[in-house]
Amino acid sequence: MSAESRRRGADLEGAIFDATLDELAAHGMAGLTFESIAATAGAGKASLYRRWRDPEQLVLAVLARGEADAEAGANPSGTRLIPTGDLRGELIAFLGDLADGLTTPVGRALPPLLLERERRPEMWERIVALLIEPRQRLVTEAMRRAVARGEIRADAVTPSRVSAGAALVLGRHLTTGPVDHPTVVAIVDDVVLPALKA
Repeated sequence: MSAESRRRGADLEGAIFDATLDELAAHGMAGLTFESIAATAGAGKASLYRRWRDPEQLVLAVLARGEADAEAGANPSGTRLIPTGDLRGELIAFLGDLADGLTTPVGRALPPLLLERERRPEMWERIVALLIEPRQRLVTEAMRRAVARGEIRADAVTPSRVSAGAALVLGRHLTTGPVDHPTVVAIVDDVVLPALKA
């Protein structure tokens, strides 16, 4: 009995999604094929061709599932920003979750995708809409709540300041490895908040 015949539905899809992340992290989009994914998943190629048009569509499906799982699970990976009435605390919690998310299988598959902005512009637009814009909206909303409380001025909320914290977490992760809590606190206290209150 084949592995595929034993696994069906959600189990088979989960194995395919896991294999996609593994293959993407190891070989990037250029080396990602249905053949390699099927081999890693222990599935038949036909099971992939029945569900997705090409590897790009499959990767986007995997990322969407990862976002939904993160938001519903114990590791939100920057998919949630809980209002507490204190902008500093909100940003530290949010960026800490984001830093943790970069160490997950989905997070480990992100660096190869950063190379696709010019090679696959349509796919990159979908990734921005799926992963980046929702997080920017969360931070923008948190900053606007801080404006309403009188913590910062309205004109301090700019696209550069909104994206600064996440960009620094991602940059530090890519250059030196996983970002710990003290580093997140330093990013907020040394960069983000001074920029907002300058």
